[in-house]
Order: sequence, then C-alpha cells, then structure tokens
Amino acid sequence: LRGRRRQRRHPRAALDPENRTWWRRGPLRISSENLRDSILAVSGRLNLERYGTSVILPVPIEAILTRSGTPYPTDIKDDAWVHRRSIYAYQKRTIPIPLLHLFDGNDNNASCAGRINTTVPTQALLLTNEKTVLARSADLAARIKREAPESLEAQVARAYALALGRAPTANEWESCSKFY
Repeated sequence: LRGRRRQRRHPRAALDPENRTWWRRGPLRISSENLRDSILAVSGRLNLERYGTSVILPVPIEAILTRSGTPYPTDIKDDAWVHRRSIYAYQKRTIPIPLLHLFDGNDNNASCAGRINTTVPTQALLLTNEKTVLARSADLAARIKREAPESLEAQVARAYALALGRAPTANEWESCSKFY
C-alpha cells in the first residue's frame, strides 16, 4: 500500500450511495446573467415582469465602442424597468455590457457551443467599484435595516440569509462583529 492513500468514506455515503440528492456535488460557477439577476434579487430590486420589450442597460461611456449611426443612450434612468431579468437585456454587438461581458457572458461576435469560465482580477474590481453594483449594495443595506432593525445580530443573520441562504458560522459571525 506504499504510495496509495486510503480513501475515507463519508458518513452520508451509506444513506445515499447513488448520490440522488447531490450532496457530493461541488460548487458550480453561475453565468453572468444569473450573477446580475442574483445581485438584483438580493437587493430586493429584481423586476420579475415577464414578456415585453427588451431593456437597454446602462453602460459607462468609456465602454461604448460603436461608431454606428444610432448612438447608444447614455442617460438611462436607474428604475424598475432597468431591473428586469438579464434575459431581457438588449445587447448590441459593438457595445459589451461590462458585468455580463467580464463574467464570461455570450460573445455577440462569435458562435460557440459553450462558454469558457475565466477568473481574472478585473472581475473583483468590477464588483467592488461598478456604479450599478454599488447602488444595489446600498439597496441591500437599506433592505437589511428595514427587515431586521432590532439588533446587529438580527441584521447579520438577515444578510447571510438573503445573500447565502444560510446562517453565519461562528467564525463568520466573529469577523462581522469585528468589522462592525
């Protein structure tokens, strides 16, 4: 047995040997559209209205590369219509929407059967600095204060429930307390 590591069986393996409940499944990366929709949902701003015309999402003027006859609008209001699901987002081939593009959204210039997942530092920078993400973060903070005004503990618990769908661990709770 030299050189071979002994494999340990998980205690749940006997309860579900075929893995029908997917308890052994590792985390999967979500698509850029799901990321945007999740940010809107957690902040309480996701517009679930179905059907209708597409929505033109705000794009920073620096990202507008087009020289076509119809200019891309730069005065888009941050209202409920803009908060529609990403499936309704209007996408112009020459104007990538930064959040969707940077998180490996569809490439309007090419046809492909699948998407390639990348992890680059600019993704973290966008989530930290982008105007729309910052606005949704402020919406989330207001939502937490509104839904759990009684104490810091309640607010931290609500934030974890909204963002991660679970309660914070002891280490996470300690980190949040120190940060606050």
